[in-house]
Amino acid sequence: GTTEEVLVLQHDVSAGKKLQASDVVTQQITAGEGRADVISRSELDQVAGQWLVSDVPAGTILTDTMVSQAPEPKPGSSLVSVPIQPSRLPVTELHAGQNVRLVVGVTNTQGAPQSSGLNLTPGQSWTARVANIGALNDDGTQTVGLIVPTADAPDVAAIGISDAATLVVDSATDEDEDSTTPSEDTEPSSS
Repeated sequence: GTTEEVLVLQHDVSAGKKLQASDVVTQQITAGEGRADVISRSELDQVAGQWLVSDVPAGTILTDTMVSQAPEPKPGSSLVSVPIQPSRLPVTELHAGQNVRLVVGVTNTQGAPQSSGLNLTPGQSWTARVANIGALNDDGTQTVGLIVPTADAPDVAAIGISDAATLVVDSATDEDEDSTTPSEDTEPSSS
């Protein structure tokens, strides 16, 4: 079959670092075997100097969602780490750049989130974009780095503390594909 040359990291590179040409090597893959957003060898000049949006281990084929032309978070946005119970994560694999909603769930038998005085309502939600996915924590939660509008950062951090966070992946739209910041709507919505 036909092959294509793609860019692969030759060593681990951390989120927030500028990608250098010396960070990558090329690898032949069968055309169509990889994801549509893989970065080909011919695009090296365009991606060198861009910022990695998440930690990328050695041997990973680079994709468009792993790099950004500006460091994260951009002005008007904040990066918030939210620990989420595995049962409250999507079944599909999360990846950097994915648009998601963080939704307040129910965590106790009284039907209200454990909020430590926070005003959280089940069904309340915030839009976000996945920046990175951390390792599993000792308590079994998965920490997910989310880019949110700065005005939403305190509430998003609070929902993480409350153990009431559920992550929802919505279908991508053309607008989402081009978007580099979450929705400008900073008002929580309810369902």
